[in-house]
Amino acid sequence: TRVVKASQSLFLFLLCMGVMIFASTMIPLGVDDENHSLAACNIACMSVPWLFSVGFTLIFSTLFSKTWRVNRLFHSPNKFMRMKVTKKDVILPLVILMVMNAVVLACWTALNPLVYVRTDGVATDLWNRPTTSTGVCKSISGHKGNALPYVILIGLIDLGALVMANVQAYIARDIE
Repeated sequence: TRVVKASQSLFLFLLCMGVMIFASTMIPLGVDDENHSLAACNIACMSVPWLFSVGFTLIFSTLFSKTWRVNRLFHSPNKFMRMKVTKKDVILPLVILMVMNAVVLACWTALNPLVYVRTDGVATDLWNRPTTSTGVCKSISGHKGNALPYVILIGLIDLGALVMANVQAYIARDIE
């Protein structure tokens, strides 16, 4: 119906944006210091968790919100009464998850950002020059700590989004 089609556009848009952002996580992984400055490599390193987390959160909170909306409509106590579920009601989980991720990512970026580090391999040529090297994004340990606490927090938040979406899908499994 016209009403159902009108209510789908926001969710489809958010889902498509989430997939595009999530997929674009691969782009900064191709940046290295052979073709880019060290500053650009450092920015690319820290953009990976941002793109991954924002894309993942958009995807799963949108799926959760849509399924939650359907569950509220089909599992209402009074099935014969008209129930209104606004877009604002279902966007709240998205906003909450996005703010939680943004706070953790902002702290990570400000306090202990990932930086691009190139290390020489063990193999050398006849003049004792390294023949191989590897460039990776690392959190520089020291008085500020490492990236593990941030990764754990982001993982818990994103796992929470995944669990919430699965719970709503499980509740909706019998809707015909």
